[in-house]
Amino acid sequence: VTVANLFERKGYHVAFHALAEIVRNHRPVTYFVVGEGDEAYERQLRQLTTALALADTIQFVGFQSDIRVYLDAADVYLQPALMEGFGIAVLEAMACGCAVVASRTGGIPDMVVEGETGVLVPPGQVEDLARAITCLAGDAQRRRAMGEAGRRRASRGGCLQPGPRHRQPEPARRGLAAPRRQLNTAPRGAPRDHDRRFPAAGRGRAVPDIITRASMLAYAGH
Repeated sequence: VTVANLFERKGYHVAFHALAEIVRNHRPVTYFVVGEGDEAYERQLRQLTTALALADTIQFVGFQSDIRVYLDAADVYLQPALMEGFGIAVLEAMACGCAVVASRTGGIPDMVVEGETGVLVPPGQVEDLARAITCLAGDAQRRRAMGEAGRRRASRGGCLQPGPRHRQPEPARRGLAAPRRQLNTAPRGAPRDHDRRFPAAGRGRAVPDIITRASMLAYAGH
């Protein structure tokens, strides 16, 4: 599952190509796309779904007010962004106990501890993304361990502690519209991940204060 607005910089097309690689290796998978945004990009994604024969794999579910339903059901949370700011959706997924596969870009490496709470891959790299998804999807024990470590990290606020800044790789700064093609950057003023608020109630678990503090930082432009 991925919870993000539908803009090219979110890297959905990269994820689709990675999923095609996985399906070609006869590994069944279901991928929920939770979000809305650029209608033209959504049309391209739907066309790509057909072209890659992924109609039975990818489910577009649009905007959802309660994303916990999807996060609770997910084996892996996927954030294939080509460029990212804070990445509040990743923190929300960690708070729900999801193992994370995400791009090493923006603020994501400050939240996701490589090998402990998830796996980080270079932005725009289809094969690396497919490999990371496959490894976690096939290892339930590792997923559970990463999910619990992520939940602990999110609940104690470790994700908001100052850490070394990770310079975004050159290809991601230029952008990629698809593997080996260039991306038109998203329009100024486009919604960011934190526009999709995390519900305060669900399944008996309170949302950690870390979510509120993270949202405040995101709105402040950090």
